[in-house]
Amino acid sequence: MSETGINDRLLSSEIEPVREKIGRNLYNLWHELPMEERGSDAWKGEWGTLMHILLPESLYDSHGIRYVQDSFRVESHLGLNKIEGLGIPFEWSNDLNGFGTSDHFPLSARFRITGPATNKGNNFSTVESKQRPIDYDKAKNSATKWNVSELHPKNYGKTFSFNGKIENSNPLKIKIKDLLIGLYSFDSDTKSFLFSHSKGNSFSGFGYLSRYRGQWQFIIARSDWIN
Repeated sequence: MSETGINDRLLSSEIEPVREKIGRNLYNLWHELPMEERGSDAWKGEWGTLMHILLPESLYDSHGIRYVQDSFRVESHLGLNKIEGLGIPFEWSNDLNGFGTSDHFPLSARFRITGPATNKGNNFSTVESKQRPIDYDKAKNSATKWNVSELHPKNYGKTFSFNGKIENSNPLKIKIKDLLIGLYSFDSDTKSFLFSHSKGNSFSGFGYLSRYRGQWQFIIARSDWIN
């Protein structure tokens, strides 16, 4: 694995410092969660862990401030900062007078100043070798049928089923009744298939509502989102 700042400079460690010395290393609280639950940001179909909470062994003893075991949380809350279906952050946009929250879920942990030393908590020492994919099946299966009344910032990121006709090829846009809306995909194969369509072609599938350069668009997550 190539050198990284988090591992080779900050000395992130998977060893929980309970009755075990880790020296200059810092315990990474992501290791309180199994790999399938790790992720606070999403990019091009994958979960990321760009933010970290790292603790020295001195926060596990009985002197001064000490960590509360198993209190590490990814603060994702449906209806507040979490998108229905995809489960990813409801990112902030400056469009339409501003909406959304952040493209990262906050991380939290609790600490106390009295009581015994921190007890041993959950520890999943495995370090992931690749990023976890977003669960697009869940979003697709929970999709609702598109209606123009759904064109609202509160539905940003929500997945819909739709059908219409290609109206423009560059940029690619589909006409759904009287609405003209963009189409795009971050998946290279799906993107190539999308842009092979010509004006007048019928098109149906699933997409999650997004914004690009001040315009609404549907993001087609992958090829099985196209009917």
